[in-house]
This record gives sequence, structure tokens and C-alpha cells, in this order.
Amino acid sequence: MKKLLSIVCGLVFVFSVLTPSASASFADVKSRTRYREAINHIADLGIVKGYEDGTYQPLKNINRAEFTKIIIEAKYPGKAVGSDCFGDVGNEWFAKYVCYAKGKGIVEGNPDGTFRAGSEINTAEAYKIVFATMLDSPVYDESGEWYEKYLEYAKANDLDFSSSLNASHAVTRGEMAEMIHLVLLNNEVGEHEQAILDIVNEERRKEGLAELKYNKVLEKVAYLHAKDMFENNFFGHINNKREDPTARMEKYYEDRNWVNYKVGENIWEWEKPSSYEVDHLTNEVIYGDFGWMQSDEHKDNILSPDFKELGVGYYKTPNGKVFFVQNFGRIEF
Repeated sequence: MKKLLSIVCGLVFVFSVLTPSASASFADVKSRTRYREAINHIADLGIVKGYEDGTYQPLKNINRAEFTKIIIEAKYPGKAVGSDCFGDVGNEWFAKYVCYAKGKGIVEGNPDGTFRAGSEINTAEAYKIVFATMLDSPVYDESGEWYEKYLEYAKANDLDFSSSLNASHAVTRGEMAEMIHLVLLNNEVGEHEQAILDIVNEERRKEGLAELKYNKVLEKVAYLHAKDMFENNFFGHINNKREDPTARMEKYYEDRNWVNYKVGENIWEWEKPSSYEVDHLTNEVIYGDFGWMQSDEHKDNILSPDFKELGVGYYKTPNGKVFFVQNFGRIEF
């Protein structure tokens, strides 16, 4: 049996993933070390290395030169070149990384024309470099001080390494690992989720509409609702706690800053799919006899000009039933 439902609501909610398993690879990174998983994740990817004594030193502060090198090598391995790009940057070991970053518009330096490579990097500076290097055209709230938009973006997209970010806080090596780890996970989209996004954007292009950007926050809420429908044996937009999409958003982000938000939700279930292949499932959920494009309400969500983002929750239950949840959104800063 296949079922589908849709809903659209406006809301105000607060701003604030599957993680790879890792075993400690540094002498000072133990099972209870904070950011252990992040440290081992980026070490496994070759983004960071430890010290000669086999330690990582997660509590050690990191300076602007070291941070820039790590981020540039993570995104552009072996490509960094350049020298003499700031008043205090000549041919030092870090020059090629800093100058390459400057050429990419990732770093700008200080008003006096210096870079201050040896200075500890603070939270705002670190996020600015990470986002400029590793994210595709992030949309910021440009009001307020220059640094506020980076902290707010981190909170809004679950990329904050602390629940109380401080712009001037000196970033540690452990926090740096968590920042990169979260951004890498944020950029990962599963096969089913990507296929749904591609189909939705294809339909939007046919109508001359802007494509939707994938949003991992919306994916997270969508996935949790899909899982909840199975575990608590219901099918609908309101769960057994009487929480509609608005309440679920509010509850999930209750410790963040408030923003205006519009959300639309499509849900779908299939009792016994004949195949779990990505193309089979995603084409059925969109174009099948009970597909979203066959229903005016669901189609309206997919083709709404009001939405700018999409998150997809795909959940295959232990007994083989399949749930899909689409959360459409528009964040208004």
C-alpha cells in the first residue's frame, strides 16, 4: 500500500548526521576526548596530522597561518602557490597557503595590510575561512557586525561546535576539527535524497522556477519524522505528541535565535516495494500512481516559488517499509 500527504505552514522557529566510525589514532585522543570522532575523521582523510610524539593536542590553540594551511590543503591539496601578498607575508612556509587563499578571496587581511600569521585565530575568523573555502555560495544575514553573519550561519545550519559561540574565542585544534567535520558532513547527500532533489529541480526548471538548494537541517527534521511515523505507528503531519511541522521545528531548535520561516511538507510511505533501487523508489514517489506529482497539493509544494530549500528524509524500516518526507523551506533573516 502506498500513502501520501502534504502540508504547508508558516512558522517562527529558533536557529540554532550520520557520522563515520573512528578509532583513536593519537596518543592523547581517547574514547572520552571531546571531538574525538571529528579529529579521527579529518585525520583519516589526511587533512590533519599529529605531532612527532604521536599526539594531536586538541586543547592547543591554533594560529591563523596553521589554520589557513589546513583548510586550503583540505580543499585544494597541492595547489597552493604564492608569496609576498601581505605586508608581513613574504616567503615563509605559510606564504603559499595564505597567498593562495587571498587570491581565492578566502582571506582579506587586516586594515593595515598585514595578515598576522602568528596570531591565534578566533571563532569568527575561522568560520569565515571554512565557509568561504568549503561551502557553495552560503547566504548570510548581512545586518549587524561583520562577524555576526558567520556565527548565525553556523547556528542556523547545525555547524556550531559550541552551543554558545563567542566571536573572539581562540579556536583550539579540537574545535577546528569539529568545524571541518561538520561542514564535510553537511555537504554529504545520500543517493535517495540527491535523486529526489534532482527530480524536483528538473520539474522546477520546466516551470521557469529557481532550483532548490539542499538543506541538511531540513533533512534532519524530515528524517526524524519519517522514523517517528514508523516507530509510533502513524502516518500524518501531526505526531503522537500532537506536534505539527511548526512545533517540530520549534522543539528541535529551541536553543537558537528566532527567525521567520515558511515550511511545506510532503510525506509518503510504501508497504512492500518490489525493488529498493534508487531510481525505482524515487521515480515511484514522484511519478507513480500515488506519486507526489500526481497530487495537486504535493505538486504545489514542489513547484512553489515561495520555497528556496529542500531537505529529504528517507527511512527504510527493519520490516522493509519505506518512508519519504520532503521538508521545503525559506529562511527569512
